[in-house]
Amino acid sequence: MSRNGMAWFAGVGVCNGFAVLTIHVALARGRVTLVAPSVTTYPLVTVVLSALFLSYIRLTQCLFAGIIVTASGVAPLLAD
Repeated sequence: MSRNGMAWFAGVGVCNGFAVLTIHVALARGRVTLVAPSVTTYPLVTVVLSALFLSYIRLTQCLFAGIIVTASGVAPLLAD
């Protein structure tokens, strides 16, 4: 258990707590049919941020196709 590892662990905990809080606020203010599809797109954000910050992650054609398929599947649900 190093200081650096504990700092990362705390940072991830704060981010996760904030994410859960924002989901609950969104559900309190909006319909679940709009909030749930939006929340399920979080892996897209993870993939894009990983490609930006981690040098060994590359956006391949397969990953890009998955992003397009996911976005095109969620878009009609959000087009209310």
